[in-house]
Amino acid sequence: MSINEGSIYHINTKDFEIENDTLRKFLGVSGWSKIEVPTGIRIVNRCAFNGCESLQTVVLPEGLKEIGDSAFNSCKNLQFVTIRKGLESIGECAFSDCSSLIQIDIPSTFRRIGEYAFDGCEFLQHIDLPEGIEEIPDCTFNGCRRLSDVKLPSTLRAIGDQAFYGIVHFQQIEVPPSVKQIGKLAFARCTNLKTVTINSAETYVEENAFQGCDNLKIIKAYKKRWF
Repeated sequence: MSINEGSIYHINTKDFEIENDTLRKFLGVSGWSKIEVPTGIRIVNRCAFNGCESLQTVVLPEGLKEIGDSAFNSCKNLQFVTIRKGLESIGECAFSDCSSLIQIDIPSTFRRIGEYAFDGCEFLQHIDLPEGIEEIPDCTFNGCRRLSDVKLPSTLRAIGDQAFYGIVHFQQIEVPPSVKQIGKLAFARCTNLKTVTINSAETYVEENAFQGCDNLKIIKAYKKRWF
């Protein structure tokens, strides 16, 4: 390994508990700010980096398929995550309470995201959701207050309860015609949301989906049964 002013820029496999192609647990000491996960890892296990509060940057290898539940939960100082091509799923609460997270790169191979995956990431500003994603489940981006730029993929079929709750920087949302359901409180308390465009008469909007959106002025919809 190499050390520069207390920060780790490359880590040997001995710093991890690895079984076959699964990184089961990070074994390093506290104080490391950057981690580069070794090549050949296909799964980052449940809670593998949970609570590593000094961690600021993570670089994940090409070929990684899955980030497990709560894998980076409560990494309070984590700011940047680089994910190369190959990732298919992010588990429940994988990055929840990463309150300093600014940016995460999601590759085009990505397909499934778990509930509460980015819950409480209040500094997250931008995320690309690639084509192929069919569901944004409950509370995925709940409390990501500074998120301002999200394009919903044309393959999306469902937006879960409180999926985008409390995002104060949203100003407009375009819902693709593929979406069949928008859950309860999905966009509630998005206080600067001004325009929502719903492009299909088949999109059902649950109760209070836009509760507390006090600046919502225009809703373009084919069916208004939810007023």
